[in-house]
Amino acid sequence: MTDPDEAEGSRVFASALDQLHEARVLHAQIKGLKALLQLQRNQVARLNDRLYANTPGGHAARRLLDLKRSEKP
Repeated sequence: MTDPDEAEGSRVFASALDQLHEARVLHAQIKGLKALLQLQRNQVARLNDRLYANTPGGHAARRLLDLKRSEKP
């Protein structure tokens, strides 16, 4: 193999490693975002359960939410 061929092979290999690293970083970011989304879904579900609970606290929460909505222009 000649030196230019070896250099080209090294560049291709380095490029493949860079792409693999980038893919792993993106995968980790996506995994973190999915975990955050699940956490937020759970928070929304708990707040929804509280808001629509058939208890005095649930009724008060709905009234407060209605008041805040009516104050907006």
